[in-house]
Amino acid sequence: MSDDRDAPKNEFESFLGDIAEEISQRVESLPRPTRSKTGEFRAFNVERHVLDWPNVVDRMIDEML
Repeated sequence: MSDDRDAPKNEFESFLGDIAEEISQRVESLPRPTRSKTGEFRAFNVERHVLDWPNVVDRMIDEML
């Protein structure tokens, strides 16, 4: 933020901007996956799949209280 005109409208918008920046940095730092050969079978791996996705909104509200 180089100028007051670029300042976020409110604290929540600033918070979301910080989260988006952190996520972008972490995603960009991940190694690129290698593609499997066509027709190659890959066994299901529980550790590689999200099976339970918590409600992020509820957690954000809890953190703000």
